[in-house]
Parts: sequence; structure tokens; C-alpha cells
Amino acid sequence: MNDEIGVQWFTKVFLANCGPARPQLLILDSHHSHEVLEMLELAKNENVHVFALPPHTTHALQTLDRVVFKPFKTAYKVLYRVPGGQP
Repeated sequence: MNDEIGVQWFTKVFLANCGPARPQLLILDSHHSHEVLEMLELAKNENVHVFALPPHTTHALQTLDRVVFKPFKTAYKVLYRVPGGQP
């Protein structure tokens, strides 16, 4: 994602959908594309706190992916014999 797209996403998607209540918290991974100065300044002006997850930790911090969705996807593949599913 380039800087311009990041700023557009922040203003046209995030701000447009997060509602008027402030402060807000935006949690992102720490990919360099999210460290856009213009977006961070907009966030500060809008009273949005940006928190970047430490690198290589999202798998441990996204418990729904590990505890709910992965077992569900595995069971679904077995039950419906999706091509490439594990028996």
C-alpha cells in the first residue's frame, strides 16, 4: 500500500465508519506501509490512537483465528470434502 492509498483508506473508510465518538483506537500490524506520517497526523487530529502490533506476533494475538476459525475451517473441509481438504 502506498502512502496515498493509506491516507485515502483512513479518511474514506476508517473515519467514515468509526462513528463520532472519540477517542478511537485503530490497531494495525507494524508493516512499514502503515507508518505514513500524513495518516498518523490525521489520526492525531481526529483523536484516533494508532497502535501497531509488534512484528511476528499477530498469530498469537488473534485468538479467534486460532481457537474458533481454524478448527471450524478444518472440520468444514473434512465434512464436505473440499478439494485439498485434510481427511
